Amino acid sequence: MYPGEDERFEKEASFFRILGNVAGLKIFYRAAEEIKSGREIIKKLGLTPRKYYRYFKRLRDLGVIAPNEGGGSRYSLTDKGRLLHNLVFNELSPVLSASPKDLEFLKNIGEESRLTLITDYADLVETMISLIERSRFQIFLATRYLDLSVTQSLIHAVERGVELRTVTSKDVRLLEFMKLVMGFIRRLRSDLLKLYGKMDNYRIGNVPLSFIVVDREVAIFELPSEEFKMAFLSRNKVVVEGFYESFLELWNASSKFPSPLLEG
Repeated sequence: MYPGEDERFEKEASFFRILGNVAGLKIFYRAAEEIKSGREIIKKLGLTPRKYYRYFKRLRDLGVIAPNEGGGSRYSLTDKGRLLHNLVFNELSPVLSASPKDLEFLKNIGEESRLTLITDYADLVETMISLIERSRFQIFLATRYLDLSVTQSLIHAVERGVELRTVTSKDVRLLEFMKLVMGFIRRLRSDLLKLYGKMDNYRIGNVPLSFIVVDREVAIFELPSEEFKMAFLSRNKVVVEGFYESFLELWNASSKFPSPLLEG
């Protein structure tokens, strides 16, 4: 059993219990429109007040719906709610009602269009490391922060001969970070020198959001914010190519990495 696994599954089970009830499913579906009052929607959905408020409360407690900024009794889907609503009614529903022929078609396009949501930073790091470790020839990374675990996986990729280009936000104090780390981990000094030894592969620039493109086949991108909120993984060719081209534009507009890299 992994730490936190029970809590994670309980949240997922709570949401699926809502979807497993017709009343809960109706309320969730109508939540895409602003819910102005319980009495109004209860009448439209043909539910009893008890049943309505039971599932309404569960949706609210899960962070799927929330009061509007103006206050009062009006509720709307949250960012999480909109993503889940799209997954359930635009992606799941067509699969459930599809014929065998339609399923084959959905299967073929699903591999190309699927977008995986990542809401936990530890899961993001684990996913990035897995992709980096399986990279074959190229990694493009634009980042607004530094993570030691990801840095170590990049070192190993470079040692395997993978081409690595990075653009780091000019707001990141990269040199101070490396000196601090090497003060605690002596052997990391030589590793970092391997990673940043070829200065032409590393640049500083205005990075609007953090993203990585691996082997021009898969991309991970984060929502721009001061603290991590969520990220997305995509294998869609159009999405991946878009981030690939964006990285090249960012690369050409960025400055060379400061030199000397390290002293002493």
